[in-house]
Amino acid sequence: MKILKIVGIILIVFILGFVGYSATLDGKYDVSRSIQIDENPDAVYNIVSDLETWPKWSVWYLRDSTMTSEFSEKTKGEGASYSWESEQSGNGSLTILTAEPGKSMTTDISFEGMGGSNGYWTFEDKDHGTYLTWGFKGEMPFLFRFMAQGMDVAIGPDFEAGLENIKALAESVDREFFEIDSTTLESKDYYYVEVKGTFDKMNSQLFAENYGKIMGYLGGTEEASKIMTGSPFTIYNEWNEVDKTFSMEVAIPAESDLPGNDEVKKGKSYGGHVIYIDHYGPYEKTANAHEDLNVFMESYKIESNGSPMEVYVTDPGMEPDTSKWLTKVIYPYKGLKE
Repeated sequence: MKILKIVGIILIVFILGFVGYSATLDGKYDVSRSIQIDENPDAVYNIVSDLETWPKWSVWYLRDSTMTSEFSEKTKGEGASYSWESEQSGNGSLTILTAEPGKSMTTDISFEGMGGSNGYWTFEDKDHGTYLTWGFKGEMPFLFRFMAQGMDVAIGPDFEAGLENIKALAESVDREFFEIDSTTLESKDYYYVEVKGTFDKMNSQLFAENYGKIMGYLGGTEEASKIMTGSPFTIYNEWNEVDKTFSMEVAIPAESDLPGNDEVKKGKSYGGHVIYIDHYGPYEKTANAHEDLNVFMESYKIESNGSPMEVYVTDPGMEPDTSKWLTKVIYPYKGLKE
């Protein structure tokens, strides 16, 4: 009994000492790492904000063969989430709380039986690329405050490895960079059909149908070709990457006394300064030209002066080789900001 009493006293002393030691510690932790990536912030953000890409670069996935994931219906941007189960790493879930495309992102991370933490990301436009920062912060329960002291050593290397994987993934994307030029456009009469919808509805048939409506209104292909003053084009008035929706004007420039109707309308095209890229290739590859123009305008503080346009110079019916299709991607601008 005397031995039990001594053991009990030692235990009490140890517990009191541990509680006293914990009271001197700060349970908060904030671990972050950064890396420079040779790709623009929008492109890097598109990787990180898409939770379905995480198994491709997260070291926790790559080194844990027992980890399985279940994604929510929404997998990209604010509100997206997924949960995981692992025999080695335990179970948990992650939700994207806020997401500003090309700028920042925050997440809520819940570890089953261990509480939660907050993750944060920043995408800084720097040195013609992206300075990406990944952080992780939270607060340990009172009796686990001692663990906060070692968080940087424990997970810092994992962050470094994950960022290296993101860098490799971002820079491996097969893309081209374009020569950007400037000119001045003259305003012209044009006829157009306003089209709204979701990204999955945008295809060659959609364009063909609406260009057909305009040509029909102008008197058919033969008559329309006589009064056309340039190549068919599209004005992109709205492009929402979060909701995956668009609003555009499918248009043909033409000189005619026809006033337009409820479906085919008549308007005046933009006249003024523009920067542009000559893109050669299939239409679905023009996104890279748009990205380069957006980065250029932001880098040089050029202020937009209207909606971007795509002018389809090459007639696909006359040129079967898609690599020779010329599309002029055009952005109106006001000039340099002070």
